[in-house]
Amino acid sequence: MKKSFTHGLAALLASVVLAACGGGDSNDGGTPPPPATASVTGHVVDMDSDLAVADATVSAGSASTKTAADGSFTLTGVAPAERVSVQVEATQHGANVAVVKLATGSTADIRVRLLKLAAPQSFDAAASATIGNATGTAQVTLPANSLVDATTGAAAAGTVSVSITPVDPARDPERMPGGYTTLQNGSVRTIESFGAVKVDLRDAQGKRLNLKPGSTATVRIPLSTRSPNPPASVPLWHFDEASARWVQEGTATLAGTGANQYYEGTVTHFSYWNADQIAETVDLEGCVVTADGKPAANVLVSTSGVDYSGRSSAFTDDSGHFVVQVRKASTTSVWAATDKLVTAIHQVTMAGENGAMTECMVLEAATSGSKLAPKVTSNPRAQTVAIGETVMFYATIDGTQPMVYVWLRNGVEIAGSDSNFLWLPEVTLADNGAVYSLRGTNAAGSVTTVTAKLTVSATPIPPTLAFAPQNTTVDSGETAVFSVAVNGSAPFGYQWKRNGQPIAGATAAVYTFATVDADDGALFSVTVSNAGGTLQTDAAKLTVVPAQSAPVITTQPQGIIVNVGSPAVFAVDAKGSAPLSYQWQRNGTDVAGATANVLRLDAVTATDNGAQFQVVVKNPKGSVTSAAATLTVNQASDDQQAKLLALMTAWLPGMEAAGAPLQFADDDFKVLAVDAVCGGGTAAVTLDGGAAPAAGTTLPTGNHTLAAQFTACRTEAASLYSGGSSLAYTFADLAHRVGSAQSTVTDFRVTADDINGNEKTSRVQGNAKVELDGSLNGTTETTKLRYLPANGLTVTDVASQSVATFSGGNALMHSVSQGVEPLVRPLLMRQEYAQLAFSRGGVSYLVDGFFQLDFGSQGLPGSGSGTVTISGNGQVIGRVRGTAGGLVVEIVNGGLLGGLPPAKAQSAKAVAQALGKAAVRGR
Repeated sequence: MKKSFTHGLAALLASVVLAACGGGDSNDGGTPPPPATASVTGHVVDMDSDLAVADATVSAGSASTKTAADGSFTLTGVAPAERVSVQVEATQHGANVAVVKLATGSTADIRVRLLKLAAPQSFDAAASATIGNATGTAQVTLPANSLVDATTGAAAAGTVSVSITPVDPARDPERMPGGYTTLQNGSVRTIESFGAVKVDLRDAQGKRLNLKPGSTATVRIPLSTRSPNPPASVPLWHFDEASARWVQEGTATLAGTGANQYYEGTVTHFSYWNADQIAETVDLEGCVVTADGKPAANVLVSTSGVDYSGRSSAFTDDSGHFVVQVRKASTTSVWAATDKLVTAIHQVTMAGENGAMTECMVLEAATSGSKLAPKVTSNPRAQTVAIGETVMFYATIDGTQPMVYVWLRNGVEIAGSDSNFLWLPEVTLADNGAVYSLRGTNAAGSVTTVTAKLTVSATPIPPTLAFAPQNTTVDSGETAVFSVAVNGSAPFGYQWKRNGQPIAGATAAVYTFATVDADDGALFSVTVSNAGGTLQTDAAKLTVVPAQSAPVITTQPQGIIVNVGSPAVFAVDAKGSAPLSYQWQRNGTDVAGATANVLRLDAVTATDNGAQFQVVVKNPKGSVTSAAATLTVNQASDDQQAKLLALMTAWLPGMEAAGAPLQFADDDFKVLAVDAVCGGGTAAVTLDGGAAPAAGTTLPTGNHTLAAQFTACRTEAASLYSGGSSLAYTFADLAHRVGSAQSTVTDFRVTADDINGNEKTSRVQGNAKVELDGSLNGTTETTKLRYLPANGLTVTDVASQSVATFSGGNALMHSVSQGVEPLVRPLLMRQEYAQLAFSRGGVSYLVDGFFQLDFGSQGLPGSGSGTVTISGNGQVIGRVRGTAGGLVVEIVNGGLLGGLPPAKAQSAKAVAQALGKAAVRGR
């Protein structure tokens, strides 16, 4: 798990809970004691204006009350429970539900936001009707005479009205009622949303209506997601107010184009309807403490997806510890809050395994009352398109809701751009070179993302692969779905092939069909073409499991790396005839009671290191044994691991400073304007001592010197640059990214996340050589970057004033990636150290060796090799090894680490990804 702890001063303060234990007098007489109760207090506000909602009904079980003019309420006589649903309704608003934890005699304080319903539209109940918004993306189609009174069941007659309100969870995940959970086979599962809508039907007297039994209606849900790849088909879910859970019912299919995409499906009743899928989740562990370091119990911890639309929450236990589920292979924001105290937002990127935050979140007094400032969690990305194409920019800003958004074009506000998405239909050459940014404002302040440049080409851009068809396993009779995503100039033509032969009628980006046993082993590929060229994908294999068959494992358990005392989780997915049974084994011996598809070890010890875990899956037709997964247990302390990793990568600020002038060159070595480089601050660039070429022109090959002077320049990668850097380069082949450069850095300061995810300011002074070698084959990019610091180059940690003085050797960063932004996945990451020598604090350090990680189709390490050895004063301090589960840190002699500045470790497995970010920043 890669934990990039980016601290912000924002938190989302909905459904905040304070749970406190209360006592009572004993009762020794014959009179039965009164029933145990608790209470709920709080405020109800409008979701978009944040204004109080008066006369709202607040209820929990048999207890009920109304809100005052200021939106406040006190609800007494509530039955205590671990999970209490507090329902809130008000006129002209959609109902919402807050879930609280109540002990006997305790009080929970909550803040409930209600969605303002769209203006109602009238029609005759005796006639069929299709009603919706102007674009047709939020719409309902009703048959004639299909409505009844929701309470009595009496047929509706005369003029009735319907309000259809998009929820827009991508803009603000809090807009969804209740939360993002469902029950599946008795277990709580997290769901990911791709859009939701509230349908409210009323008769002329304002009574609620619904569909009569046996009737159906068609509903359209506007696409609203933070995910770059919305699925072609998703389950439909309705919200059950009583349980505050989402319930699956039906499916919906993606339709429409550009900004007007929607999911369409058939429903049997009306409520909130949500286009969702169950998310594959992992556990994120952490802790919350008060400002003086004491554990904070019963505090609500919340998460919000950065690259997916979803939220989750959990409460801390008596020791301040929490476990919350987040989506696998995703980035999420995590924070904790009470009614008066909040933590900073921590941005955490999870891979495919459980993980733990290695620093406790600290509760501090909220600023601006209970409102906290906005924080950018993802910036918009530069794009290149052809004339006439539609462009979509996207960014996320977290903070106390409601948040007001506005997009800026070349620094000027764009009228009507009030979402975190910006669609630009049919761009022209007049849009070429424009830069776009998003500003978010709430009650506590305002923040603006870095700018993203739009390049518009007059020549059609041939298709390039963004997402390839994937190998698929289904049960016989199930629907197989193959899809492709490409970048380039629209329109595109598609032709799917089976075993190399065209499939009649399969001419869309998605191909689906009902499978039979004979489809097993078939290969599916697609040819994509446009005015600029043609693309042929590799074939994806279809595996069909017969209706009566032995088990087939579809996802093998993966090796993992955890620290002593942390939990370890292994999982397997299998298909085959029901019922399937599971038996996990440790080193070939059955684990007692481990008979589910998931194996959890609560607290591993040093003796678990190297243990092999596999699972035998059986059914009446046979059995299959999974591959073995290795459990690696790190026995060194977090601080020691972090310090060793920091030593290994002490050269990274020097490399970033050396490559700083190339911030003014894009991937094709075309010159960028200052406003495309600096999201804040400024910079100036020269070529061979004179003015730099105009923006958009290509840097010349041969021998030249590119120099830049930065003043508080905030780059797209979120680094902060100040100081001068000069690069005397020799590039013979720009297309293959081959060349070398001699760097001179003068009092250059770079502020960026270090290898352990901690923001650090470093001062670099001195000379270095940089060698670059690479290639671009389709969407597969290979980069080799070697950094050779000159004798005497210094890197100073500004906070501690610890100085690293380099004296010889070099470091090589080798990476291979595939795809087009934002769908780029790593294939290989390799680090080589050739006697890299430096001194700090009176100790002479030497880094030597290599590690390599090879990544699978899900972007997770599939294999690893090599060892990097870090020595101090001739003694081995520790080693970093590449393994199938990521990187393993071994401490041999921690005595030489004690004098180094304190460090906060992240998972060693994520080091390669952090190095990859550094490569992007410093190339």
